[in-house]
Amino acid sequence: MLRALLACLAATVVTTAEVSLPPAESQDPLAAAMSAWQSVGPAPIVQFIEPSRWRIREPAEAVDPIAPLSEADRAALADGLLDAKDLKPFLDGYVERIAAHYADAVPADLAAWLTAHPVPRRDLWLALDPVYDDVPAALAVFNALRAKDAKTLERYYHLGIALAVVYDQRDAVLSSRYYTIWGMAVGQFPDPPEPAAIFAYFTDPKQQAQFAFKPDQLTWSLLVHVVDLDISPEDRTWAQTTEGAARKDPAPLYAAVPYDREKLAKKPTKLGSQPYSLPNLLKLGGVCGDQAHFTTRVAKTFCIPAMKIGGEGRFGGAGHAWAGYLAAAKGRPQLDFTGRYFFDYYYTGEVFDPQTRTFILDRDVAMLYDGVALKFESAQEASAMARAALAARSSAPAAALTLAKAAIDRNKYCGNAWRALWRLGADGKLPSKDSNKYLNRMFTDLAEHPDLTIECLDLAMRSIPDANVDERQKIYDQAAKLYAKRPDLQIALRMRQCADLVVAGRQIKALEVALGTVVPNAKEGALILPLVEYVTTTAKAYAASEPKFRMHVVKEQLAKADKDFPKKRGSEASEAYAVFAALVGSL
Repeated sequence: MLRALLACLAATVVTTAEVSLPPAESQDPLAAAMSAWQSVGPAPIVQFIEPSRWRIREPAEAVDPIAPLSEADRAALADGLLDAKDLKPFLDGYVERIAAHYADAVPADLAAWLTAHPVPRRDLWLALDPVYDDVPAALAVFNALRAKDAKTLERYYHLGIALAVVYDQRDAVLSSRYYTIWGMAVGQFPDPPEPAAIFAYFTDPKQQAQFAFKPDQLTWSLLVHVVDLDISPEDRTWAQTTEGAARKDPAPLYAAVPYDREKLAKKPTKLGSQPYSLPNLLKLGGVCGDQAHFTTRVAKTFCIPAMKIGGEGRFGGAGHAWAGYLAAAKGRPQLDFTGRYFFDYYYTGEVFDPQTRTFILDRDVAMLYDGVALKFESAQEASAMARAALAARSSAPAAALTLAKAAIDRNKYCGNAWRALWRLGADGKLPSKDSNKYLNRMFTDLAEHPDLTIECLDLAMRSIPDANVDERQKIYDQAAKLYAKRPDLQIALRMRQCADLVVAGRQIKALEVALGTVVPNAKEGALILPLVEYVTTTAKAYAASEPKFRMHVVKEQLAKADKDFPKKRGSEASEAYAVFAALVGSL
């Protein structure tokens, strides 16, 4: 029906200082919606100075300084001997190149200890991020733990690695603390802990009797969301004494914090200038960010990896904060949530990564957990091969492609392996038969992780000539089925599809796709606004240039969307609906 209506629209169509984020430049709504898909450089560091006050900083290194390939690797590739099925020599050599690069930063006593403990040594070098970590400082943290108690570090070396990659930059713990919190003063918080104190707490057998997970049974990649435990020792004792039920289920913690509507209304808070402590939060309350903070800090006390998450739902506005935490489902780690109001359609949220001090999707954390669940060793090896593939992309694309494929085979949940593969595809280095194979494999292997597939899809499409319109449209339609339960991704996909159709001169089809996505997804509220903006902008342009353009058809379809668009959340008017109404009213 919609196709027939749109066919009648027209007979013809004319073709590190402290900063805040800068306003987006005026640009085509399709281009604006796709800008996040285009980014391939290192993400900026987000440093919180205090609640609601932060700065953006560039990473210390713009590119990975470690040589991805040795001369032997290059020779093996030239001779056809670099076998994707047996890359142990490459991995061993890669670890040695990392160690050699930072040799001057390794004290002699630490070097001797690492030599005597090859597995911790390997894991430490592969854990360090050369772009975001201050590697000498991280090594100093690890060495201080060794000097104090080498025997304990030998058993809990994953905990030591997590502390090293988080506490190498002390602002990481403060930023993790202040994320999602506002309306408080710095003086209300306790001093941040020392890494040695956190190590002593989590390795104390008396404390471990109360833990949900034992720290020597968790990998460093999970423990980074444990060691940023920024509360006072008194609060830890209080949590153990009063919130013991959280060991089995942290979910009820979120709602246990009373909601302070006075704070929401920007009036004096019930907490006021009192200490920002767990007992005070439970007694006096706060808003969603405070509820998430309370939940995650109690969870961390019981050695449960936990993180605050911020996102925006269908009503727009200031957004919402909820908590994520590690849960064991039939012995398999997975990311679970509390305070995530799915009726508001919070499909994704941002997590502050305390190692890199960047924002990552909560869905990326969930995929990391799935990768570790397969096997930590395979996840780590895949990560190392993907890192090398990304670094070798320009200088040795054939080797990079071998490494990317091998990484995917090692662990299908390695996001950077897929990114490396499709960036090579965008460079024209992935044969078309492989492109089709891996596109189908990606849709199958990552069916539960569609956020990565849509990120990679744009890169994959760059390897298909724009002139192959029908082939490209078929892929879009295939992907749309994968996103049936994720309207946010389906909307983003349709935006890209519309842009393709416009380039191909099929503007009416593009308008059809856009309206055909807006109307059935009107309940998504703010999520459809980019498409609504595209429809209204395009329709006005057509009407100005084509007298036969039937604007009333567009208005009728948008009127249908208006019926389902959420107009209020409780008694509060929807900011997103105000934008929607203004766009429609401009026709």
